Amino acid sequence: MVHAGSEPPGWLIELANRMAPARSSEAAVLVGAPLPENGADGLCQLLAPAMVAIRNAHVRLMTLVMSAGAHDPGNRPSVARMICERWGLDVLAPAGSALITAHGTLFSPDLPGASGGWWHFAPGAEARRVSSHVPVPDWEHAMRQVGRQTVAGHVVEAVPAGLSVRPAGPAPLAVYGSLHAVPPQPDKPRLIVSSPHVPAAVLAVVLASLPEWVCESVVLESLNGQPLLRTGQAVADLLGRDVRVAMGARAAMGRGVLADDAAVTIGGSGPAGTATRVIVAGDGIRRAVALGDDPTESV
Repeated sequence: MVHAGSEPPGWLIELANRMAPARSSEAAVLVGAPLPENGADGLCQLLAPAMVAIRNAHVRLMTLVMSAGAHDPGNRPSVARMICERWGLDVLAPAGSALITAHGTLFSPDLPGASGGWWHFAPGAEARRVSSHVPVPDWEHAMRQVGRQTVAGHVVEAVPAGLSVRPAGPAPLAVYGSLHAVPPQPDKPRLIVSSPHVPAAVLAVVLASLPEWVCESVVLESLNGQPLLRTGQAVADLLGRDVRVAMGARAAMGRGVLADDAAVTIGGSGPAGTATRVIVAGDGIRRAVALGDDPTESV
């Protein structure tokens, strides 16, 4: 961990604990402070002893959890590229904000005017974009296959959390940014509805287009946080199967902390809005903190 002072702050320790243990051939560096005055080169000097130890331990992949670690500032190489070439390591780093979810997965959203994503650097090779989140969930490929289509005047698009459905036409920047800022859940892809006026029939068509094993895990969620119980019931009746519906908004609580949300399963028969059982509790992202770009945590 790279931090200010003699001891790492509690929030940085908590984020480190959220990450999954590295395998024997992998290592991770969390940067919780801004770059020194001499920039990327100065950070590499600070990291040099650790990088040598990592290389001597035969580590093949180093994950750099640092906001804009993969960003090339003009004609200068990024921090990720400098580490990659100086010590001969493969490096995984984000181009935008570096976020860690409650599940320990890594996320770097693509926002208007600020591209994100996690990039893979290999010595002597061009950087390659991996995804907006790592590890890549099993359902992502199926979601992308269904995305980029129009259903009854509504646009279906792949987003990091799963799929979004919105009325056709240009999306306002605020809506685009919100849709792409929702982090993915490893085993619960989202079908996010950007407008309360999206018909249940459109959502039913989208869900029916997914493979069965993906469809049964999808959670229907409104972008504004309002529970879609009646819509979910209508979708369940159209499909003749249970549909998961998110309950409650993801409320911001300060310093990237989001409140928990929950989901219910709505059966394919019965009165509108009937929730048969609670199946997910505390499903929301508990913390998503951008590392290395908070002046309150500076060196």
